[in-house]
Amino acid sequence: PVSRREPYVVAEPEIRVAGGSRFVGYEAELESLLAAATAAKEDGEASGRVVLVHGAEGSGKTRLLKELRVGVQLRGLAWLAADLGQARHGHEAVDKLASAVSAAGDRDIAGATRETGAAASDRLILDGERIGKALGEVAQRRPLVLTLEGLDGLDGEAAAAVRAFARHAARLGVVGVATARDMAHACARALVAIQEAITIELRRVSARACGEIVRSLLGEMEGADVVVEHVYRESGG
Repeated sequence: PVSRREPYVVAEPEIRVAGGSRFVGYEAELESLLAAATAAKEDGEASGRVVLVHGAEGSGKTRLLKELRVGVQLRGLAWLAADLGQARHGHEAVDKLASAVSAAGDRDIAGATRETGAAASDRLILDGERIGKALGEVAQRRPLVLTLEGLDGLDGEAAAAVRAFARHAARLGVVGVATARDMAHACARALVAIQEAITIELRRVSARACGEIVRSLLGEMEGADVVVEHVYRESGG
C-alpha cells in the first residue's frame, strides 16, 4: 500500500525511534542509505541511484526502512513506498508501481498494457520505463526516496519491468531502495545490474547490539543484564 501521510513530527530528531524500541546494530547501514538519499538533494541535479538491501528473513530489512523513512523526512525529502509482495507476474507489478506513482504525483498513471503473445514482455518493459519517467518528473520538483519491498516473489517478466522502472527513475534523480532476501533472485540480479547500483548486506548483529536490543525490550527490569547474557549464550551468539 502507498502511504500519503505528511512527514513525521519528531520532537527530538537526534533520537531515532520508529517502532517503539531503540534502533541498534545497523547504524552504519542506515547512515549509508541516508547519505545516498541526501546526495540528490544537495547536488540539486539528477543524481538518483538504486540501492539493494539484502538479508535473510527476519534480519531487520523492514525495520531499517522504517528508520530510513524517519531520517529522510526529517531532512525534507519526499518518501514513497511500493509493496510488490502480492504481485507475481509482470502486469501485477506494473499496476502496483503505477498506483504508487499516481499517489506521489496526484495524477493518474496508466498501469500495464494488456497484451498477449511475444510482444507482452517488451510491452511491460516499456510500461516500466514510462512509469519510471513519470516518477522522475515528480522528483524534479522535490527530491524523493522510493522503497520497493516484496521482490522475491516476482517472476522474470516482472523483474525486467521493475528494472526498467528503477533505471529510468534513477536517471531522473529518484533514490530507489529495494529489499530482497535472496541475491540470486531474478529481480535482485536485475536491479544490481543497473549502473552505479550498490548493495548492502544485513548480517548478524554484534554481541553488543544483541545486548542493546534485549535491554531495550526489558527496559529497567531488575536482572536485565543477566537475561541478556543468558539469551546470548543460549542462542550461540
